Amino acid sequence: MDVVQNEWQQGELQCFKDPMTMLFGWFCSLCLVCKNAKDLGESVPMYCCLSCFCPVVGICLLRQKTRERYGIEGDTTKDVLCSCCCSACVNCQTASEIKAREGL
Repeated sequence: MDVVQNEWQQGELQCFKDPMTMLFGWFCSLCLVCKNAKDLGESVPMYCCLSCFCPVVGICLLRQKTRERYGIEGDTTKDVLCSCCCSACVNCQTASEIKAREGL
């Protein structure tokens, strides 16, 4: 897959493009948050605890970390809105982005 440098490789609502990630994200969201944190080199225990109490915050922060790491255009407002409106989709989008960029 060709990677566009400053854009998300898939939109927020295109999680069906990667069925395994979609199932993982929808039915075991906490596990995918922890995997995303691990793949980004973030503190897995911190994101696990944070996501147990307020999953939207953990998902939003990981989306921001992903944007910053890969130079993806966007802003905090959109990260918050997307994470609040469909956190499972954003969680899957983040996982798919990491997979595409890191070749996982």
